[in-house]
Amino acid sequence: MDFSNIPEGHEDGSEDLVFHFSNAERVRNAPQLVKDYYSGKLIQKRPGLFRALVSTKSNRFVFIALMVCFALVVFNTFFGPKANVETYKGVPMTLTAYSFGDKVLVSIQLSAVEKKFRGKYSNGIPVFAKIEAVDVDNQVVSNFQAADLYEEKQIFLRASFTDFDITSVNAEIELGGNGESEKTVLLKTKVERR
Repeated sequence: MDFSNIPEGHEDGSEDLVFHFSNAERVRNAPQLVKDYYSGKLIQKRPGLFRALVSTKSNRFVFIALMVCFALVVFNTFFGPKANVETYKGVPMTLTAYSFGDKVLVSIQLSAVEKKFRGKYSNGIPVFAKIEAVDVDNQVVSNFQAADLYEEKQIFLRASFTDFDITSVNAEIELGGNGESEKTVLLKTKVERR
């Protein structure tokens, strides 16, 4: 297009430039899709949430990444490690606590030893547990110590606390004692209200 013959201004008192615009003239040389859009023949699809999430390659990639992360979180929630269950040197330990009346009853269950470790504890090994009751403000309200002899059979260490708004229970379990234990097992559980 030649812009050399277009006046850039006008003198005082002379007539202003007049521009004529015709939509039909403008659309005449446009593609058929544009003509249909301006005439109202083109029916637009509603985008929708899912269609927007998978409309482009990058959107599909982000959507798939979100679904994988969501699946991992759900899997870990249901099948991941639990704070109240632990196995140490073949001895499965479970901590449970529930409210009954005005008491909180706590039980530590040491189940039968795993097959791989049978015979290791046949003479008996001492088990020491320090149980702490924790209130709403995350303060230790009361504690209790329990001990027993583990001989590869199921045993229970139990304690009861007066319920002063106890919300959770912590337990430190030492298997062996007398310097034999390499690790103190820490278990934690929330108090079930029944």
